[in-house]
Amino acid sequence: MSLIKIPMPAAPQSPISNKPKQPSYEASAVLDDNTRERWLAWLINMVPNCRWIALSETAPSIAAPRHWCFPEKTDVPDEFGQLVLRARESKNPVQMVIKRGRPSTVLLGFCLKNRNVSQRRVLVIASTSLDTNQKQAAIHLCRWAAHWLDSQLTQDSKRAPLKAPQKRADAALAHNLLSNLSRHGGLEELAFSLVNSIAELCGCSRVTLARAQSGKLKLMAISGQSKIDQKRALAGHLHKAFKETWVKGTLCFQPENMDKDAPAHSALYKANDQHPLLSMRVGGEGKNAFLLMLERPADAPFLAAQKEAINHVLQPVGALLSVVHANEKSVQERLYERASTVKNRWINFGQWSKRRVCFTVACCALLLSALVPVSHKVNAIAHIEAADRQVLVAQQDGFVLSAHARAGEFVESGFVLATLDTSTLNLNAEKWQSEMEKNRQQYSEALAAHNRTELSRLRADAQRIAAEVALIEQKMQKSQLLAPFSGVLMQGDWAQKLGAPVKSGDVLFEIASAEKYRLVLEVDEHDIAFIDSGQPAQLRMASLPNQLWDATLDGLMPVAVSEKGQSRFRLPATISGDATRLRPGMQGIAKVNVGHRSILWVYTHRLFDRIRYVAWKSGLL
Repeated sequence: MSLIKIPMPAAPQSPISNKPKQPSYEASAVLDDNTRERWLAWLINMVPNCRWIALSETAPSIAAPRHWCFPEKTDVPDEFGQLVLRARESKNPVQMVIKRGRPSTVLLGFCLKNRNVSQRRVLVIASTSLDTNQKQAAIHLCRWAAHWLDSQLTQDSKRAPLKAPQKRADAALAHNLLSNLSRHGGLEELAFSLVNSIAELCGCSRVTLARAQSGKLKLMAISGQSKIDQKRALAGHLHKAFKETWVKGTLCFQPENMDKDAPAHSALYKANDQHPLLSMRVGGEGKNAFLLMLERPADAPFLAAQKEAINHVLQPVGALLSVVHANEKSVQERLYERASTVKNRWINFGQWSKRRVCFTVACCALLLSALVPVSHKVNAIAHIEAADRQVLVAQQDGFVLSAHARAGEFVESGFVLATLDTSTLNLNAEKWQSEMEKNRQQYSEALAAHNRTELSRLRADAQRIAAEVALIEQKMQKSQLLAPFSGVLMQGDWAQKLGAPVKSGDVLFEIASAEKYRLVLEVDEHDIAFIDSGQPAQLRMASLPNQLWDATLDGLMPVAVSEKGQSRFRLPATISGDATRLRPGMQGIAKVNVGHRSILWVYTHRLFDRIRYVAWKSGLL
């Protein structure tokens, strides 16, 4: 996070130390808009998860409250005015959650300490989320920054003495730290500035700052020293003393108050010419915090009132240090802390919301679906077809005289299925029979007359008449349609069409063998790449849904069949086990087992394949 560098004024002398006290003054002039904008621009980069920030001021000389917002074009919600009024009347921070949009916005409003009692300033912070620690850190930081805002009053303002010494000390420390932060912006420079300012402010001979992170202590800065030598005995004594402070909290070690349960403090006290010690934790919760060790000369012990004042002034320091430290964290540290936070949140199952429970269940289900393998099965349309099929057609034009079978019936080989009307053929047969008798008489007469020419003509006529009679007999024989083999009639029902005319070549019946049949599977072209010969399949027929048959693929036919805008490949298969209940013409659904894949892949691969194909077709890949 980048920081806007703003020049800060020098800090005035504080009366917390035993040094001579000097009076401080306040001003009542009005700030200019440019100063407020610079202040808000600097502050928005310091507050964690801040979306926008606004300042509201009211004064007797102003008819209505004035508001400043950064960024300037921010769409301030309607609840802003109500929050400002509530924060102005309340001594405690006021929080409001706006659930319009995602994510929801958290508004935090609180009054800023102001030198001019007649002026009331309310600062409103809008963020996506603020936990308790972040809220307190933001409040401390903003109130500290308000000291700098007061120092930017115009030079012609009236001044009056500031009565509260504690407020002057708080302002002095805030001025020093914020000024150093604006110039350097680093945690290391801020730490050295902090220990030097505290040493001067509190009249200490030495001030040490340490940081505790994930249970590990590290010395950061010692007043009067530009670099810490970790190999010196003093560094070891300080490290052990900070461990005791980490466990027990604030400790004051001086002649009139000797703590026997603090051996590290006792060792440091003896090794440091018996200088009074005051150690405390400043800011931070859990495993992360900052610790301070204050040492005074032997003739200037810590008084009870001074300990209370020092503790009050130094506690907000942790907020500023925490914010600056968070800005300087590396990507690896941020990821590690984020992972630790998420882990702790998931461990506290009793505090889970319904949304978190549903999200966790969905993630676990997605993970299991991506890891657990299942059988990948390809759906196919199954058909039962006869191995031998034959059609019976009309051999001549005529009319249907009788029908003895219909579709769906089983017939034996040679069974008369239907008979065509032969009345016309009978008349023609009688005609040619009379011609044959006539030819025989003429032949006898010519033979008696020894007329060889007539005999030759009559012999030719006799052959022609015999051929016509044979043709009529053949047609009369074909007027009966016989079953060529035993099987089931798949087509043909002429019982309701007696006397109907038929033409030569019309299909009257279709018969299929009842003993030999085959299973044919039609697989969609999108799944044909997974199919191979010998793969097992399972079959259920629409007419027999309660029975399951096993089958094995024989091979892949190279010809695809286009039906209803889809291309399907026909695959012959062999049924295993008893298949006597199956009949030609039955349809069903078959599932071909083509291997094992994850559940997620099985249910999503077709979608991604189609997307990839469309992208390739569109030129995106």
